Amino acid sequence: MFKWMMFISSYLPLYFLITIINIPKIIDLKDNFSIITVGFLGTIGVLFIISVGALLYIFVKKPERTVMISSYEKLDDNLISYIMTYLIPLLSIDLDNVWNMIANLFLFLMIGLIYTKYDLIYLNPFLSLAGFYVYRTKSDKYVITRVKLTVLEIMKEKEIEIGSFRLANDVFVYKKIKPK
Repeated sequence: MFKWMMFISSYLPLYFLITIINIPKIIDLKDNFSIITVGFLGTIGVLFIISVGALLYIFVKKPERTVMISSYEKLDDNLISYIMTYLIPLLSIDLDNVWNMIANLFLFLMIGLIYTKYDLIYLNPFLSLAGFYVYRTKSDKYVITRVKLTVLEIMKEKEIEIGSFRLANDVFVYKKIKPK
């Protein structure tokens, strides 16, 4: 369930863009009521709430354990590919065309199935916008953290541990531990 929440949250920037694109239809609702537009706006509202809940979990959750830092590499290119995968088709949503809405729903579900099956929850544009970085370890585990790679390397040299909790099978969140 949490993987699906993270998938939904990966679309958070898109919810804002779709809302902006459809402002004329939203304003026109008082004169031309449309059940499709109201349903769509309600759905966007629910998806927004789910997104905020999933992201708050990452921001607020305390590390469950500490780990020694290993070697990492950045994964910036995967995020751009993911953005392009959903941005172009979903920005073409036409609230006046039911078939367009259904096709986009199937696209959303298909991407979601792949995203959750392969634990791609580290591909989240909002986390990147919120200052998080994604790194891959040599053992193909993924780390989401606000700690820059250069700082992680210094911490590794000094053998300083970092707080960690698991988001999915091979996806972890790292947070600096505050001294007591």
